[in-house]
Amino acid sequence: MKCMDSTPYFLVERVLKVEYSRVYVSLLVH
Repeated sequence: MKCMDSTPYFLVERVLKVEYSRVYVSLLVH
C-alpha cells in the first residue's frame, strides 16, 4: 500500500516539475 501511495506522488512531482519548467521557458521566451 505504501509503495502504491508513493508512486502517484513521484508522478505528480515529475509532472509539476515539467510544467514549472515549461512556464519558466515561456517567461524567458516572452
